[in-house]
Amino acid sequence: MRRLGDPAATLARNRIARIEAASPDDLSALAVARERQLNTAGWENFRLPGGYDAVAATLAEGTRIRLNAPVTEVSWASAGAVVTLASGETLPARAVILTASLGVMQRGLIRFDPALPQRKRDAIGRLRMGPASKLILWFRRAFWPAFSFLGADRQLPSWWRAAEATALVGFAGGPDAIRLGELGERAAIEIALAELTALFGPDARNEFLRGALMDWPSEPWILGGYSYTPVGAGSAREDLAEPLSTLFFAGEATSINGHVGTVHGAIESGWRVAAEVMSGMR
Repeated sequence: MRRLGDPAATLARNRIARIEAASPDDLSALAVARERQLNTAGWENFRLPGGYDAVAATLAEGTRIRLNAPVTEVSWASAGAVVTLASGETLPARAVILTASLGVMQRGLIRFDPALPQRKRDAIGRLRMGPASKLILWFRRAFWPAFSFLGADRQLPSWWRAAEATALVGFAGGPDAIRLGELGERAAIEIALAELTALFGPDARNEFLRGALMDWPSEPWILGGYSYTPVGAGSAREDLAEPLSTLFFAGEATSINGHVGTVHGAIESGWRVAAEVMSGMR
């Protein structure tokens, strides 16, 4: 048994915190083990040359999308639902699929009439929205040796090569992401360049072009990175995923097959909810 003061135990705790975007003292080891057991997607990471928006564009084909139309209220009943936008416009619907992030729901940014049942509110409150951030750096040329993933005990603890041949992506999850966001973009880029210089030499600065910080906890429609299961959450994910009359719930936080915190988990939850809506409409 490793003691908490042991360097290997510290490394393991930090590693799991970064992957799960969680505080290791709050994360449920039982839930993580169960999610790993249920997972059927494997542990490979895939990069899309055109970016993630290619997925959204493909899924949106043939549908009507309203942009810049934040929802402030959802009125729901067995006969149908009405969605109210920030502009005051109302949209009637036979059913509503809620894909708002866990962070948005926990802040109460969307009102429900009638209020969600206590069991649903408890599920939202029991889960945690973990912080996560990415820092992308572009260079004139690739000066680094070939690698797929690089882990380092630094402020930017994880690096991988972007789909673009001359860009690197730094990732921070859990407490590391909070600290990175507090630095701000300019300071985060400076620290990243210093750490890459220590790893790869002066070309990190000499070949640098520009950088961008994606601080998802500060994004108003996300307010975090992705969800994790804390100690005592129990069946919170299953309770969150359960439909209510004409109100349905999707998104990575509702994943019940071990694919939490992932793009494929979010997509799979959409397939599940689509089947639920079709069944309900029949």
